[in-house]
Amino acid sequence: MEAFNTFITNIYPYIAVTIFLLGSWLRYDHGAYTWRAASSQMLSPRGMWFASNVFHIGIIFLILAHIVGVVAFGSVSDWPLTVSFVCGFLILIGGGYLVLRRLGNVRVRITSNRSDTLVIALLVLMAILGLVMTEMKDMAPYVIEHYPDAMEPYLKGTVDIAILHRALGWTILAIFPFTRLVHIWSIPLGYLFRRYQLVRARR
Repeated sequence: MEAFNTFITNIYPYIAVTIFLLGSWLRYDHGAYTWRAASSQMLSPRGMWFASNVFHIGIIFLILAHIVGVVAFGSVSDWPLTVSFVCGFLILIGGGYLVLRRLGNVRVRITSNRSDTLVIALLVLMAILGLVMTEMKDMAPYVIEHYPDAMEPYLKGTVDIAILHRALGWTILAIFPFTRLVHIWSIPLGYLFRRYQLVRARR
């Protein structure tokens, strides 16, 4: 596990970032027509508005909280950790529904790429690991007080989960250019300021 930890901490981030940057550039240059969000809402709108918005809000604020935490504190701690914990629940709720929808709805499953379901499932799994890791960290004082003999394996388990959480994060970054996640690059800021569309009923 020590060798794996060293690889994830010191080597894998550089590999993941390189693949992320070069892959995104190549995807944009050679696969411009595949650069889209590929929404399936029109195929099955039930629950989609709530799940999609909750999922995206969780992702956006989770990324911001991690960035602020690392830049300001050197690690995700204090209030960024609390924000990340809340966002993890949002991702779990929204993303969990989206995964079940893609697996359980025939129309959506047929028209979905495997990478679509995979990337959402990985994000949900990463959120679960983050939630478990945070909960175990909060429980550490209780374990120290009531089960001092179990503290060492407990801390080791927390560290192992943290390593897996970090590895999964870099893996998601590495597969980013090859999935629908590339639409994040095309932030539709114009959408916030455009005029309302007029929709007239056909009679």
